[in-house]
Amino acid sequence: MPRLRNAVGTSAEHRILGPVGVILRNAATVGEAVDSVCEFLHNIVLADTAELIRTPQAAVYSYDTALRNEYDRHQMVEKSLALAMNAFHTMLGADFVPLRVTFQHRRLAPLKRYQEVFGRAPEFEAGINSLHLPPHVLDRPIQDRDPAALALAENYLTRIRPHLMTAEQVREVVRRLLFINRASLNDVARAMSVHPRAVQRRLAHEATTYEQVLDDVRRALAWELSGTGVPVSRIARALGYSEQSSYTRACRRWFGESPRQLQTRSRQPQPDSPVQSGAMSQTESAAD
Repeated sequence: MPRLRNAVGTSAEHRILGPVGVILRNAATVGEAVDSVCEFLHNIVLADTAELIRTPQAAVYSYDTALRNEYDRHQMVEKSLALAMNAFHTMLGADFVPLRVTFQHRRLAPLKRYQEVFGRAPEFEAGINSLHLPPHVLDRPIQDRDPAALALAENYLTRIRPHLMTAEQVREVVRRLLFINRASLNDVARAMSVHPRAVQRRLAHEATTYEQVLDDVRRALAWELSGTGVPVSRIARALGYSEQSSYTRACRRWFGESPRQLQTRSRQPQPDSPVQSGAMSQTESAAD
């Protein structure tokens, strides 16, 4: 667990967060500050995505990273949510405690360490990495703000917007968002802080489409999950299908067999690439 209880809210904030810290101190309200962080985070760290979801019950700040190494990814998630927690302390006061704290991974450190940082015990092995806030705190104004500093920071972060987006990056985001049933083109573009049309244009440059990327990810996950013994109905939901029959049709198109037949085959030793074995053409895109 990162030792970050006091990282933000002091001069260390400048070093750790840079222009993002400027936004946090100078936005008009807490909600606007968090929205800006979610918009610009990907410009600074291509692997990272953050989102603020507003519901009547809570404002949910979620974070994820595309780092491939599992241990590094879990460490980065904990460090980033700890920094976010300290940022909220800066904006809302040292006594602020979130409604919920959730992590997708298992606990990495003694529970006391998490309670010291977040003010409460997190929930582990959850659907997302998140801090849940009371909705009303987003409307709280930020005191002693400097609109000129805010404009400079936003201008800088806009200018360093990454222009390189690859199909592999889109694929990573799609894979993450599928598991929370939010992998539409708009969802993926929002997670990458780009316009949906920008995603489409970049993929077209690589001779593919969003639909093809989504189909490829679903196909690979279908093989992976079929070998785990997960029921077919749960696999269909994990792939974003509202109806099991839609998954069945896709499975026959991808592999030339039913989901149950795929489960049987995927548990057997495969001499070649398992996803390619018995597969149908990859150029077809998902219609469901």
